[in-house]
Amino acid sequence: MASPPPRLPEVVIDASVSMTWLFQDRPGCKAAEQLFLDGYKSRRILHAPVLWLWESANVLQTYARKGHIMAADIPDLLRTFRYPRIVLDQVPDMHIQQSTLDIAMTTGLSYYDASYVELARRLNAHLATFDQPMKAAAHQLGVTCLDL
Repeated sequence: MASPPPRLPEVVIDASVSMTWLFQDRPGCKAAEQLFLDGYKSRRILHAPVLWLWESANVLQTYARKGHIMAADIPDLLRTFRYPRIVLDQVPDMHIQQSTLDIAMTTGLSYYDASYVELARRLNAHLATFDQPMKAAAHQLGVTCLDL
């Protein structure tokens, strides 16, 4: 029997990446789409902080308010995120909160954005984001970013 192919490095995704799975409107969407497929086919483990759920829903709500999508479509769009089987991180304890705050204060990121960098650093995973300040902060802290 042939052995299964080796699993690709684990990746922390943010909402900028997951939104491209729904709306392929930016450069790099092919690479983001590949992440979706890798997660779906269990070739790669995808992670996100719990915050990612609220951020994703908030982006969709904003799109609906601006008339880009119908509000009634939001639940179906959110269900799309079940397919790559994203592993949501634990609710942060005081140690994780302090580490996230340290990252935010050191790099100038918002606490929200720092939570993605903190998770990638803690898991020794790569970070997937289109957010340039988040990428710069991740590089500053030795976190590998995917080239999107």
